[in-house]
Amino acid sequence: MVGGAPVNFFENQQKARRKSGILAIYFAAAVLMIVLAVDAVVVVAISSQNPRLLNDLLAARMSPGHLHILLWTSLATLAVIVVSTLWKMSSLSSGGGAVAEMLGGRLVPPDTRDMGERRLLNVVEEMALAAGMPVPAVYVLPEERGINAFAAGYSPATAAVTVSRGALDVLTRDELQGVVAHEFSHIFNGDMRLNLRLIGLLSGILVIALVGRGILQGMGRSRPSGNNKDSGGGAVIALSGLGLLAIGYIGVFFAQLIKSAISRQREYLADASAVQFTRNPSGIVGALIKIRDGEGSTLSTHRAEEVSHLLFASGVSSLFATHPPLNDRIRAIDPNAELEHRVQREEIRPAAKATATATDGAASFAPSSAAPRQAVDTVGKPTAEHLAAATQFLADVPEALRQRLRTAEGARAVVYSLLLDSREDLRTRQSALLGEESSAAAEVFLLASPLGSRARLPLAGMAAPALRGMPPAAKDAFLDRVHALIVEDNRVEPFELLMEIFLGIVLSPAGRPPDILYRSVRAVLREAMVVLSFLSYEGNPGRPEAAEAAFRRGLDAIEGGLRGTLVPEIELDPDSVRTALEKLHASDFSVRKQLIDACAACARADGRVTVEEWETLRVFSAAVDCPMPPLVDIVS
Repeated sequence: MVGGAPVNFFENQQKARRKSGILAIYFAAAVLMIVLAVDAVVVVAISSQNPRLLNDLLAARMSPGHLHILLWTSLATLAVIVVSTLWKMSSLSSGGGAVAEMLGGRLVPPDTRDMGERRLLNVVEEMALAAGMPVPAVYVLPEERGINAFAAGYSPATAAVTVSRGALDVLTRDELQGVVAHEFSHIFNGDMRLNLRLIGLLSGILVIALVGRGILQGMGRSRPSGNNKDSGGGAVIALSGLGLLAIGYIGVFFAQLIKSAISRQREYLADASAVQFTRNPSGIVGALIKIRDGEGSTLSTHRAEEVSHLLFASGVSSLFATHPPLNDRIRAIDPNAELEHRVQREEIRPAAKATATATDGAASFAPSSAAPRQAVDTVGKPTAEHLAAATQFLADVPEALRQRLRTAEGARAVVYSLLLDSREDLRTRQSALLGEESSAAAEVFLLASPLGSRARLPLAGMAAPALRGMPPAAKDAFLDRVHALIVEDNRVEPFELLMEIFLGIVLSPAGRPPDILYRSVRAVLREAMVVLSFLSYEGNPGRPEAAEAAFRRGLDAIEGGLRGTLVPEIELDPDSVRTALEKLHASDFSVRKQLIDACAACARADGRVTVEEWETLRVFSAAVDCPMPPLVDIVS
């Protein structure tokens, strides 16, 4: 499994969406069974008072009145299931943070002083930079002593990673890195949105059991006396409650069956992807062994059953396991089955040594003329080389700059500094727009400038956690100032515009991305031409013939032999590009792949790729939820 073919981001996104279709079939079957079972309970309950009803049913000659009862019972059951499903999905609309908080999770602040939490943030930060995505929100389950974790959300830009306190206290950094890499793999493999949808559907399936339990509890609080004239009616109600509670086990059965069918193979895939990411199987296997040999993964919260399919390891005991057996997962990663012995002898390599061995040299972010084609193939597939480069980049970031990224005020200053112009006169005009925040932005500009253009996207991604913590009004004011800085010179560069759009996505109050509406490039042809024209003009300023050639190279990279016309430069205002990108964001992942290919071909049309073109390509990719790792050069 680990040594198999490389994981393909776009194929896995498509597979996850096809799993949604399978999920819908299972759900429909479960709902049908539950409706029929509820109808059967109603028939039995009424028959206890009117024995002729059962005979009429068996003889297929029920009265219209009884048929109406069954019809309304079926409709009421459907309504309860649908309302429960929609309510649960609505409660999770804000994404992964809602799931973490449902389980008692606490958001880890960027400036935390807890050593375990600080280590967790560092691990998550490294992996996010290696993957080319903003640093996700990080939560801790403070009351959970078992070893567990999960990633949840609707897109890479709005994901949240949650880890139990037990994992922080028991796991080494190596092992914690393996667990977090597994969760990042779920982000890249398209599992998060599927898992959130599964929580909502399972809530609908299980709600009938809750109704039955509620009826019996109500009966227990108001027990009628044996002489009560309504004792017959009370018996009917009690029988109905028992029946609904029993039906609840049908829901439980289907819930476990669905979770088992959806999750087991996805766990093997996430394990394999995690090893490809870290190239250190000892880390994730060490965590699995600690779970197997005593630490456990059980969560104490009563909501654990609802999210068991999200977890790194099963958090509950169940007839239908949502995860493969631990021994099978360990053997899939290390067929020699020698890791337990090596763990006991403390022969697992430290994370830093594992990375250095994997890369055979120092890694750094460094674009080259071959970058785009190689990079498109690595979307959603970060490797140990990318992780080593991210680690080196973080080591190069001055501590004073790191400190600023841990507060909202400092994070704003960092983003502002990334948009300040290199020309002093224009930078002075931009600073005037920032008011009292101008001095902080100027200080950060001096700190960040030595890192060069390659640092802009990583630093913006590192600022994301602190920026997300701002109140809605502060977020709006921040985005307004970002826009003002960009348009101050009356010329909007591709990187700047895409960065503004990307920040809007990261700070969006709604975690749910747009539904897939466009499944072919032809359906978004006009929008694709707008984006390609914008990149062609900006990559070849003042050279219309070169811009035309770059545009043609981009179109040629799209499957199907598309032909189109370069959009006149005067029509390419920021609003038109923003509108085009929003529509492209609602396209199928196979369409997005072709568009990224086209943008890459456009960038390399002149035979070279600048740092600005490369980073623009990465921001475009991230803005359509296709995180692209940084290109790395390995220096022996």
